[in-house]
Amino acid sequence: MDEADARKIVEHELKGPVEQFFSELDLKNPVGAASIAQVHVGVWRPTGEKVAVKIQYPNAERLMTGDLKNLRALAEFLQRTEFKFDMLSSIKELQKQIVNEFNFPLEAKNMDFMRNALAQRVPRVSIPRSLMSTDKLLVMTFVEGNNLCRLAEFKKESKAMPLFVKQRIGRRILDTLAKVWGEMIFELRFFNADPHPGNICLGKRIGVLDWGQMKRVSDDAAVKFSRMILAICTNDRDKICDAFYELGVRMTDPGDKQGTEFMALSMMDTRKIPGFSMDPFGPDSPLNGNTIREMPQDLYFLVRSVQLMRGISFAFGLDYSLAEKWAPFARRIMSKYEGGSLR
Repeated sequence: MDEADARKIVEHELKGPVEQFFSELDLKNPVGAASIAQVHVGVWRPTGEKVAVKIQYPNAERLMTGDLKNLRALAEFLQRTEFKFDMLSSIKELQKQIVNEFNFPLEAKNMDFMRNALAQRVPRVSIPRSLMSTDKLLVMTFVEGNNLCRLAEFKKESKAMPLFVKQRIGRRILDTLAKVWGEMIFELRFFNADPHPGNICLGKRIGVLDWGQMKRVSDDAAVKFSRMILAICTNDRDKICDAFYELGVRMTDPGDKQGTEFMALSMMDTRKIPGFSMDPFGPDSPLNGNTIREMPQDLYFLVRSVQLMRGISFAFGLDYSLAEKWAPFARRIMSKYEGGSLR
């Protein structure tokens, strides 16, 4: 949006001139822009705090809904012709959940809840505090730091930053994110389902932004996911396959345990896997072998969170296992259920 359109939305939502609410607000240069909204920096007049102002695009919800209908049609076509993989479940889950992205008052509530809940659990993480929200506008405290979208700079070793330094930075980031998502998934049972690099900031603390897309974890899902995590840590193929099937996943070839284990590890952990390709169209793509015939919709955002962290691990050149980091959380879950622990 240009400056005039952004100002019009802000003043409509605030029911008054910009200057009444902000002592400064740069509407000419957004610091971030995505598919639903763009973000501007300002100073909130009532408190004098530096703020991020998230402004929703006009007609964004209608356009996104249309895009998802098109994606669903494409997924149906690809499943028939190109991929033996259940992509429809993920599209259906997105269609069901996407409405939350446009509910800024709900995002403000989620953000404040997580800020308070994680303050003692993970003190090295920084989450904004909401100051005001309307249907199309969200004002929150500004989190300082460089956006993790700059990951491309970390993909290759350079004289400016040796590889071991980049990997040390990457491991610090992943350790923090693993702790944050571990607390949310296993302890709070309510997690941010959108941990992509655009929502992560690097500063004195690791900033986590954008709390519009949240997902709850049922007791049953927590137990099954915990069993999956602990099975991965045993490196026992039979246990890994059994736990994967218990999640409700159905494979095209259930008798192929090697292929099932490969798919389970590639979906549920971030460690390096020999022969694993992130290119779904490549000749060595897992989608060319034993693949997912059916996947529960509720599993999608858990898998998505793992995969986004796999991308971060890959960008820093790390062989990093989320399953190992989440194992203590999983053991606490399983200890609550008689006979639940894997040995």
